[in-house]
Amino acid sequence: MLPKYSEDEFGFINLVVWRNIYEKFREILNTSSFLLCEGKIQKSDEGGVTHVIVESAAPLLSNAGVSGISHDYH
Repeated sequence: MLPKYSEDEFGFINLVVWRNIYEKFREILNTSSFLLCEGKIQKSDEGGVTHVIVESAAPLLSNAGVSGISHDYH
C-alpha cells in the first residue's frame, strides 16, 4: 500500500506559487532545471486534482563545477 502522500508516479501535481513567494524565489524558479519545493498539499475532495501550495523553493541540482563541456563516453 502506498503512503497517503508519496511522489507522484501516476500523473502531475500542480505547483501553486503565490506572488510573494515568486518574488522571494524568482531567480531559482526562473533558472533551475529541477526544483525542490516545499509547501502544503491541497487535494480535491474527489481526489482528482492535487496541488502543492509552495512555501519555499531550492535548486535540486547545483550548477557548481559545470564547465559547459559535453562528453560522449560511448
